[in-house]
Amino acid sequence: MPDWIPDQEAALNTLLTQYVNTLNVNFAALGVPTAKKDAFLSLVATYGTARTAKNTYEAQGAVIYQNHRDALETLTTEWRLLTGEITARRETTAAQRAALGLPALDTTLTTAPAPASKPVIVKVDGSQRLIQIVHWVDENTPGSKAKPPGVKRAILLRKIGLAPTGPTDMEEVAADSATPYLAQYADADAGKAAHWALCWENSTGERGPCSPVTSWTIPG
Repeated sequence: MPDWIPDQEAALNTLLTQYVNTLNVNFAALGVPTAKKDAFLSLVATYGTARTAKNTYEAQGAVIYQNHRDALETLTTEWRLLTGEITARRETTAAQRAALGLPALDTTLTTAPAPASKPVIVKVDGSQRLIQIVHWVDENTPGSKAKPPGVKRAILLRKIGLAPTGPTDMEEVAADSATPYLAQYADADAGKAAHWALCWENSTGERGPCSPVTSWTIPG
């Protein structure tokens, strides 16, 4: 007989509820042993938990992600301020700095060189509608999310629609100190190509070379 389990989730869930209610009451009359009925209901419960988690992620995934990024940014800002107050005290000793996990005080003034390497995109998560989450690493350390020494942040360049002729043809949309970056789009952008390129920037504003442009479809 043709497949009777619906492809549409809503219809599937309606049928499953009806099926479970009937099975619970009539399993003996249907010739289903108690152990087999209980095993099936356990699978139904597992599916229900997974479905709830999926629905929660789809409804709140971007919000949860952004809340995490906002909280991390607030934390690191205040962490730096507090550390600045502690290390500005004449009384703060090298032992106290070490106990806090801070690097030893460097009394030699140095200027970070311009970045020589490029950040490259390794993944763009398009699992949510009108959202792309851009992940990148340094080309020389593909197994690590760490920035190269002296680099302050990544500059993200983007163009929507037609392919850019180069970085100068792209808009600077973000300067992010940590991967990944969440980009949100308007309804009108669904299905279009988002072209991305990145470069590193050091603490004095010097930028390194741009990565190759990569293109990713905006999920509708």
